[in-house]
Amino acid sequence: MTTPSSTDSTDAQTAHETESSDQVHYHHQYRHGRMPFFMKILWLGFLVFGAWYVSTYLLAALQSEVG
Repeated sequence: MTTPSSTDSTDAQTAHETESSDQVHYHHQYRHGRMPFFMKILWLGFLVFGAWYVSTYLLAALQSEVG
């Protein structure tokens, strides 16, 4: 049986303190400044599909409901 070293007990204590602390600040940052090209294509496709769907189905359904 091995005894825990001093660094093991400090790491465990630090991990326990970090888990129970509500004051832990996580810094989420994007490392690059631009959106990748394929994501721009996906967003554009999503917006075009959304506009087509709304104009085709929603407006037609509203016309039949209103009058």
